[in-house]
Amino acid sequence: LDNISKGVSDLLVVHPDGKKIFIGKRNVHPQPDWWLVGGRMFTGETAVDSCRRLLQRELTLDIHPNRFTTVCCQTMAWHMRQQEPKHHGTVDLQVVLSFQVKEDELSKVVFDRNEYDEVKWVDAHEILNGDYHPALKHPIRCLLTKWKLKKLEGIIDSNNNDDVAKAAKGFVQSMRECNSFLVQEQKDGQSNYKVKNEKMNYEANVFVKAPGIEDE
Repeated sequence: LDNISKGVSDLLVVHPDGKKIFIGKRNVHPQPDWWLVGGRMFTGETAVDSCRRLLQRELTLDIHPNRFTTVCCQTMAWHMRQQEPKHHGTVDLQVVLSFQVKEDELSKVVFDRNEYDEVKWVDAHEILNGDYHPALKHPIRCLLTKWKLKKLEGIIDSNNNDDVAKAAKGFVQSMRECNSFLVQEQKDGQSNYKVKNEKMNYEANVFVKAPGIEDE
């Protein structure tokens, strides 16, 4: 791990109501705080393969491949890692996917207590406005933008020209909000959010860099 960057697949698990996201408070490095379901990709796996395996392990759900949607990618350099020597840290090349849980699947969700102290369903906008890691917020903003695009495409396919302009405006606004969040975090350099875990006696600052996005 000292000489490689590893691929990870993380998942935005969406509630049947289409508003809430499933997150867990992790008790292991590199992110011992609120985070997505997911983990390391194995050699030969696609991101979907990896997410299916991790869902079975962490939430006991067996999900068909066609229910997954790619959301975004990002790179994260962590101060600590779970493997020794922990203080050497690690770099993750992350692919984020999403899928929506069905009502009859909710009762089957059982989380892995070896990695999570607690889990919860949280409204997506509550996460965006709350004290959460910027690398958790960014995929959620990307997901909301993809939903706006899907809505626009549906209206265009239905030939309902009266609503196209409104939907297009909503999509563009969402895309700009996604980019402006990265610009602001990059301009500030150090995020207001800090990784904190009292049980592990651990605290770390978070810095953001968004290549290719300039402040205008």
